[in-house]
Amino acid sequence: MDFLISSKVSEVVVYPDRARLTAMAELDLDGGNHKIIVDELPLVIIPESVRVSGQGTAQVQIGSVDVRRSFYERTPVENVREIEDKIQELNDERKVLADEESIFQAQGEYLEGLRRATLEYAKGIARGKTNIEDYARLSEYLQENDRSLRASIRKLDNEMRDLDVSLEKLNRELNELYADRNKVFKWSST
Repeated sequence: MDFLISSKVSEVVVYPDRARLTAMAELDLDGGNHKIIVDELPLVIIPESVRVSGQGTAQVQIGSVDVRRSFYERTPVENVREIEDKIQELNDERKVLADEESIFQAQGEYLEGLRRATLEYAKGIARGKTNIEDYARLSEYLQENDRSLRASIRKLDNEMRDLDVSLEKLNRELNELYADRNKVFKWSST
């Protein structure tokens, strides 16, 4: 049977070029063969330096010790997961804002096309096919939509800037947490 356990550091001895940590864990086992997996050992551990011992009311025999690197699909630290989720949420919001930006750009191009078409309106006025009131309404329409569009773009730019600041802050926090808590080893004993 496999048992996943967490150990707690009980002693640390620091040397000039290394340190020795002693970690302890308690586990109640029935007789028979068992595989014990200790999670979350530091990445910098020297696999050959791992020593395992056991004691109990019955005789304990350790068959082998295997130290291997296992990478997590999702970081196990709750705080890190929360930050990763928040970063994903902000990235999703940024995509929505980028879509809005594309819509505003298309609307701006449309208005610019209408603005360029005013030369045709001027020709229409000269030929009597349209009148100055229609041209004035078009001009007013273009100005009002241009103002509205520019205000929307400014608001969007501010929202994107705020999102970028938040994302940068969260990424810095996440990088600090990753630096403090690198990927870890698991070791198992049978």
